Amino acid sequence: MPKENKDSAAPVYAAQACPLSAVIVAAETGFAAQFGVSPGEIHGCLPSDLLHVGTPESLRQRFTGLCEGHTLWFTEKVIGQHCRGTTFTARLTAGTATAPTGLTGLMLLLSPTTRETPPARTVLTALEARILDGVAAGASTELLAERLRLSRRGVDYHIRQMLRRFDAPNRRALAAQVGALGLLGPSHATAPGRRANDSSNWSAETTGMRETPAGWATAAQS
Repeated sequence: MPKENKDSAAPVYAAQACPLSAVIVAAETGFAAQFGVSPGEIHGCLPSDLLHVGTPESLRQRFTGLCEGHTLWFTEKVIGQHCRGTTFTARLTAGTATAPTGLTGLMLLLSPTTRETPPARTVLTALEARILDGVAAGASTELLAERLRLSRRGVDYHIRQMLRRFDAPNRRALAAQVGALGLLGPSHATAPGRRANDSSNWSAETTGMRETPAGWATAAQS
């Protein structure tokens, strides 16, 4: 059963993260359900793979502060995404769990506040478009994680979400299907003479790229 927020009576769902890396190691079913997945699908992900707040670095820095003992807890308003493509806002409270021997874990409490209605048509976030651009160029999971500041599990998580949403059997079919729908836009299309598996081009083009809060805004063509 979800915990209750005393101030608003809103449900609160819990997850636990590693005290050294902030990687999620356990989650309530209700926590994972906010993203439309099972708990096992977010194990190994970083909170910043799933949730955004302010600049991309801010949430990672918050958890670094917890892991390094600079702070005991924090609360932030965050944005997440369900596998169907809808987004939601929530209050995230994260804190340390300690014992006489030291820090034993990090506790995450997620309290959803709003959820958008399903979009009129299939859309991509800017982050998803960048991931698929890399997939179409043949970039590896490791390269995608490095360039987009995600964990490897985070990259796999977002790709699984899109495979489910677009009912695609694999990454190549996903990129082809989304490209055929025109959702990636001209800047993500394969240029003449550029091989579909040429990940070096994608790597060079995205050097220095940093995801912004706009990455959680829909990026459908008008």
